[in-house]
Amino acid sequence: MLTVSAIPLDEISPIWDDGFLLLSKSLLSAVTLDDFIHKLNKIDAGFGGVTRVNLILNRGSGEEATFCYMGESGPKHLVCRKADLHAPTDGTEQAIILPAARFANRCAPLAAEGIYEGLRSYCQLPITTARSHLGGVEFINTRLDSFTMETLAKLTQLAAIIAIALENVQDKERTLEQANSLRLERDSCKILVDVTNAVIKLVRIAELPKSLFAILHHHFGISSLCLAEYNATSDSFKSYLVNQQQSEQPGIIDHSCFEKNCLQGALRHSEPFFVYREQGHGCQSSCRFTSQILPPDADSSCILPLRYQGNLLGVLILSHPEANFFADIDISLLEQVAARTAIAMNNVQAQQEISNTNGAKEKTIRINEPQMQGEFPHIIYQSAVMANVLEKVRLVAESDSTVLILGETGTGKELIAQAIHALSARHDHEMVKVNCAAIPTGLIESDLFGHEKGAFTGALTQRIGRFERAHKGTLFLDEVGDMPLDLQPKLLRVLQEHELERVGNSNPIAVDVRLVAATNCDLLSMVKNKRFRSDLYYRLNVFPIELPPLRERREDIPLLVNFFVRKIAKRMRRTITAIPADAMKMLVSLPWYGNIRELENVIERAVVMTRGHVLNLSPEELMPLKGYHKIETLVYDEPATPLFAEGP
Repeated sequence: MLTVSAIPLDEISPIWDDGFLLLSKSLLSAVTLDDFIHKLNKIDAGFGGVTRVNLILNRGSGEEATFCYMGESGPKHLVCRKADLHAPTDGTEQAIILPAARFANRCAPLAAEGIYEGLRSYCQLPITTARSHLGGVEFINTRLDSFTMETLAKLTQLAAIIAIALENVQDKERTLEQANSLRLERDSCKILVDVTNAVIKLVRIAELPKSLFAILHHHFGISSLCLAEYNATSDSFKSYLVNQQQSEQPGIIDHSCFEKNCLQGALRHSEPFFVYREQGHGCQSSCRFTSQILPPDADSSCILPLRYQGNLLGVLILSHPEANFFADIDISLLEQVAARTAIAMNNVQAQQEISNTNGAKEKTIRINEPQMQGEFPHIIYQSAVMANVLEKVRLVAESDSTVLILGETGTGKELIAQAIHALSARHDHEMVKVNCAAIPTGLIESDLFGHEKGAFTGALTQRIGRFERAHKGTLFLDEVGDMPLDLQPKLLRVLQEHELERVGNSNPIAVDVRLVAATNCDLLSMVKNKRFRSDLYYRLNVFPIELPPLRERREDIPLLVNFFVRKIAKRMRRTITAIPADAMKMLVSLPWYGNIRELENVIERAVVMTRGHVLNLSPEELMPLKGYHKIETLVYDEPATPLFAEGP
């Protein structure tokens, strides 16, 4: 480190004038770092000859710093070693004053930029707030050989303003980044919901490209889409092409042989393959498939393999007029679109396979191996209403907010609680479950908060309560509406004070627990009827998630039937490969007041009664479940609908 002149900052008195106030006000209004640097370099002659101001911003606790300066074309940022700058490497905060003769520029990139050209004197001051030491600010004097005490006083006060304003800018940028991230997450969810809703209703492959193109053109500006369906028997592809100019049905191009050499990355490794116009579409001269499908006005294309359970079903080719479009977006989102497309193709192909089976006395639906992937491996769904619920789960999981899960019995409230815990920062710790309705009233306090030895008759040993077991993790309170009134104030205290007292001990014990509660009761009505405390209700109702009953997510019933048949048949060592189509139609139409639990029980009984490979379940057996309620049914136009579990 150079020997420098250090001036105690507390010996410099503030001097305020109009120019100082104007610059300070301008800095405090900056929104971005580049805007801040630009405003900072509008410093006037009232600051003792200073003509340039640079920032040296710390990068964590390492030996590097970000050097921010005003270049000819605008603000620039350069990562440099602190040793190459004049920033203190020992973490000290001091003023550094150097004349031109003692100043040495050791950073070659900065020398090339002419940052210190014409320097006659140099001053660096620390920029520090109550929260952290941000780095330093350089004042370059090209007019005078030294700084006066009056100038140093103004620069010291300016450095304090710079620190406050810079911290404010960094906070704004972090907030904006978080907001953009949340917006992109919500947009991604909407795209996937739109794609799911579009593809699950289709019964012909030819209808799929047009539906996909409308969505992807709207969200991404895709100029053309090609869906190539693979035929493993002939090793050929049937291609459906849609673009902006085409308003009729997709065109069909048959290929007797698919040139795999140009797309081997996509086909062999299940990875996206990119083609760019500046490279002549990658392989147009040798690949007839690529040259016929990729539009001449496309500057970039993304080729996504369509696989289901490891089998190649085809490829999805998306083209865009911008050369760098696919390099700038989240490709994983397009991969999820491709995964849903593959599921839809498998669904349609299974329909065609079954409908083409001649001589079958009974129309049946094939049962497929369920796919358990993604963030919610234990939740079976394809409906938009469940996608919206799981989007709320994603949003709240990262926070530590209390969650109240509402829903009828059997809707899967515990699975949602497990998903919240699994996606949270507490997933490495235990999730402790308590069913408030299953514990006797006299024991629930001891069960939740623990007790000391001898606290009451029968307390032969000390017991650690559920709250203490859930420390640093999650506590799931199921059927919270059944909690005794006299225990509710104690639960409220734990939520408010984050501490508890064991039975028989008045010493408070600190706990760090994230609470997820669930109930099938109308808590608000219970509050009005004095059967549930209002203060506890409002403490629990921070982020409510309402689970839809099964009758409001009928699209998911075939998936759930598929899942339960395979699960229960495996447990009973049975081989069941199909279900009667009319039985499936009846299952979809039932009201299911017991929801998923009732559906599972019906399937289990049917598996027990099955002796062959087709599930023994007739519509006549299901008729008593219809009750006296007229329920809107989901129409099955094709009697042979294949089942599939949730996609990725």
